[in-house]
Amino acid sequence: MCYRKRIESKPEVHHTGSDLKALKTIEESLGDLQGAQSEVLLDLMLSYRDVEAWDDVIRLSDSFHDALKSNVLVRQQRGIAFNRRNQLGDRDKAGQILKMSRGKRDPTPKPWVFLVASIKIATNS
Repeated sequence: MCYRKRIESKPEVHHTGSDLKALKTIEESLGDLQGAQSEVLLDLMLSYRDVEAWDDVIRLSDSFHDALKSNVLVRQQRGIAFNRRNQLGDRDKAGQILKMSRGKRDPTPKPWVFLVASIKIATNS
């Protein structure tokens, strides 16, 4: 089941608070997230990203089991979320995520390059 389809059905429409409320309702319906399927959790995390709910991307991914936390996509999205949220220390956390990921097999390295560049530009500004 793809929960993101509910949000993506109208790509030209700006996301609203009702989108976020719907995602939180879906998350609550899952119950204990430790027992939820990884694909469902990834889909929910990406849906939070799509509505730019950076706190929720971080909060949700914090609750993932270790194997899922080490997933390349999850690491990328956590780095992006910290970078975009941009609270005190978030850019450093995004950089740490990148450093921890160096040397690990990454089938899609290009997003990392852009994330590193945006972090460097933001911290040097």
